Amino acid sequence: DIYEDVLILNSTAQWRKGITLVQKAKYEEVNTYFDNDDAGELATKNFSYAFGGKHFPHNGRYPTYKDLNAYLIGSSSKKFLC
Repeated sequence: DIYEDVLILNSTAQWRKGITLVQKAKYEEVNTYFDNDDAGELATKNFSYAFGGKHFPHNGRYPTYKDLNAYLIGSSSKKFLC
């Protein structure tokens, strides 16, 4: 079995707190699904800076949607490839 932890930030303004929590846990890989807006772009850049090659942003998988939730609701395919 493969288990993954999930950290949900109620606001991208909490990216600093998210980075701190993830750094303490020392994960091998950090996947993010931030919004496709200015705040999401800033959070993505900061996570990339903090985690380098361990950071894998996935918001490029839903470029025409504001966020992952809008994609999942509006997509004709309910399947999201991780």
